[in-house]
Amino acid sequence: AASSVDLAQYEETIHRQTYISRFLFIYTVILFTTRCASSFNAGRLRQHAVMYELTWLCNSTLLMGSITFGIFDDGTATNWLFRRRPLIATACCIGVSIDQVLWYVDLVGYMVSGKFLVGVMKYLTW
Repeated sequence: AASSVDLAQYEETIHRQTYISRFLFIYTVILFTTRCASSFNAGRLRQHAVMYELTWLCNSTLLMGSITFGIFDDGTATNWLFRRRPLIATACCIGVSIDQVLWYVDLVGYMVSGKFLVGVMKYLTW
């Protein structure tokens, strides 16, 4: 009886991960497509900037999350990249979380003292 409960819980987890991975992938495609479309008439530099922005940790985490939660995993994939690796997605999310917390520290510091305490937000004042 305990193994059937474990199996049901495992299948529920797999279903949830697949749902999350598909959502992240669709969101990333929409994000990238709208950015490309909005930069279509902005010139070559802006088009290259869209590709560059996709490599930022916050944006690449969306893609890594969809891959490592198993969007392409049909149960038969033998490549390690297509297996369910939530630990990789978690590591990316932790990296983004650290950056975002420091961003908010800079935001509050700038609002209070007029200086960036960490420097993560300095790119906004170039």
